[in-house]
Amino acid sequence: MSHVRQKDGRQLATSHIRSVLFVCLGNLCRSPIAAALFGEQAQRQQRSLRISSAGLQASVGRAPPTPVIALMAQRGLDISGHR
Repeated sequence: MSHVRQKDGRQLATSHIRSVLFVCLGNLCRSPIAAALFGEQAQRQQRSLRISSAGLQASVGRAPPTPVIALMAQRGLDISGHR
């Protein structure tokens, strides 16, 4: 069973977690980046997770800005299809 140590010293079992949602304001930069990076890490650890991102004031159908797509491409991650 996987565990994560919390700030107060307690351990949180993570093996039962099946999905993770990252939330920011516009869902164009921060949460898509976080989801892509977390997904990469989960894949390396062979964890099967549903990873999503959302925005509190997101505009439907907008793609991440070109510099954000380029930044992630430099890391080998393609978020160009994110909407």
